[in-house]
Amino acid sequence: MDKQAKLNDFSMLNQQYSEIVLEIEQFQNEIISISERIQTLEDTPNHLVDKTSKEFKDQVTKARDKRKRIRETIAELNHTARLKLAEIKAVEMEFCNAT
Repeated sequence: MDKQAKLNDFSMLNQQYSEIVLEIEQFQNEIISISERIQTLEDTPNHLVDKTSKEFKDQVTKARDKRKRIRETIAELNHTARLKLAEIKAVEMEFCNAT
């Protein structure tokens, strides 16, 4: 593989890594929003909402479940990002050895 091809590989891998990191950050922001929503629901005064109602409990449970699923997605994306970094390192090493 020539130098230009390796540089192109390196650039492409870095772009893919950046996209994964962006996605992780967007999911982390979503978790913050969900957590704020849960806190708002739980802090709502009892005279404004029936916290024992099925609807209220369902809203809180749905938000917690969504937050959990997003955390699992973030864990998977972090794994993918680590693998992408390993690929980047391998290309870097190839490039350094080729020069």
